[in-house]
Amino acid sequence: MTGRGRRQRDEEWTRKFAKLLRLVVETNNINLDHLDSDARILMSAFRTWVSGRNLPGPSYFNLLLSFIAPRVSDSSGPIILERVFSDCSNTQAWDAVESYSVFEGDMQRYTPAVLEIYWRMGRKMVPLPLTSDNAAGPSGKTVAVVFDFVGTLLPKIDADSSLRYIWLESGQDKARFQNILAHYSHDADDRRSYFQQATELFREARITKDDITRIGKETRLIPDICDVFKVLNDAGVLIWIVSRSERQFIRAALGDLACCVEEIKSNQFLFDSEGVVDGIRISPFDYEGKRRFVSRVAGDLGVSPQDIVFVGNSNNDASVRGSGAVTVCVSPSNTTGTDWSSWTHCCQCCDDLRDILPFINLQSTTK
Repeated sequence: MTGRGRRQRDEEWTRKFAKLLRLVVETNNINLDHLDSDARILMSAFRTWVSGRNLPGPSYFNLLLSFIAPRVSDSSGPIILERVFSDCSNTQAWDAVESYSVFEGDMQRYTPAVLEIYWRMGRKMVPLPLTSDNAAGPSGKTVAVVFDFVGTLLPKIDADSSLRYIWLESGQDKARFQNILAHYSHDADDRRSYFQQATELFREARITKDDITRIGKETRLIPDICDVFKVLNDAGVLIWIVSRSERQFIRAALGDLACCVEEIKSNQFLFDSEGVVDGIRISPFDYEGKRRFVSRVAGDLGVSPQDIVFVGNSNNDASVRGSGAVTVCVSPSNTTGTDWSSWTHCCQCCDDLRDILPFINLQSTTK
């Protein structure tokens, strides 16, 4: 009997996934001794997958692919292809399998792709055909870094949102804003209500675009952000910022550093003819939206999500792990940095942005 809220499995495809996973490990002589230390996957969990008793959840499946893909050899191709063709011919999975035939000579790309097809079939999900974001195998080099803003690049402010910070720095009453901040949550309706009430407060206080720009320019970012952005840019690593903060404030705080960033995805202030805040355009890229944004970056670049590093600090950042990206939690707030289903790495007290550099691969590790 399936547990309440648990996705039902296709037993036949669960067994097929188990057999293919065993075959991949055996034909490539993959050493599982470091599965726990390198991928944070317990051998007891792995045994349930290769025995066909269960399927990995999304986070663990991405960790599994990250572990396996660099260890796959092209010499395993004939055996893997024979199994895949036997399993998938005349099934719903065939169109997806066939779309990946262009990678049959590159098993580091082909193997993770077909494992995902089997996994999706086992979870009764539609198998994904070849696209730019799911076709690319990991290169071992970080291609892009996506940063959160408040709490990450803007640490240790006396507020847990940029709106509250701007409100306080404008000399307004703390209690008035605290009353509406309590309503902010994952729920979309709650968020809309929060931003509507914040807009009313800002309009009533006549906070202007010039006020926001001034406050942003006076804000101190995390130490050595300039050095880290330069290191990333010099290595050809692209930088994005995705945040529920407001773009005008972020740009003012970044100053000249804004030119190092490909794009800022965030909320935006709207102003009336006198420059007073008159509304807030809400970004879709918060909570689960951050995961979708990172997946979109991978797709646009045609790279594996595993070649992207996301740096955040809070519970609204934790969904990004589901994209397959490497996630680094810095100075955790409202999240547990050692929850490995949400975070790949954690820096418990990040006082200097250089602390994240050990988690970024500036040179390819694949051969």
